[in-house]
Amino acid sequence: LPSHRNVVAAAAVDGIARVDSARGIALAIDKVRYGNPPGLRWTALQILDRHAASHPELEGSYLALAGDRDSWLRIRAIETLGRIGGAASLPTLESIAADRANRASAAAAGAAKEIKKRLGGE
Repeated sequence: LPSHRNVVAAAAVDGIARVDSARGIALAIDKVRYGNPPGLRWTALQILDRHAASHPELEGSYLALAGDRDSWLRIRAIETLGRIGGAASLPTLESIAADRANRASAAAAGAAKEIKKRLGGE
């Protein structure tokens, strides 16, 4: 339903995620994509963040979000990768970290360092 800043849609997605996490995660993956209203995207990202640690399959979704046009969403996704990502995330994070023109470069450097430390490589 259209509403001011899509608060109704965001609340609906969040409610579904709280009742049925599998359905909520699938819905959040769809709604976090670029092109959806910003408030809805942020709600979807919060839902994914709640489940990220217990759903390693979300790493790919976060890797895709690491290249998002919304710099704040991109930074948040990169920070989450630092907490949940594995070795597969390192090439993407290191590439972003090397691009000093990218607003997320510092976050990517920090996330890569977190992953390496967790994996025992630094």
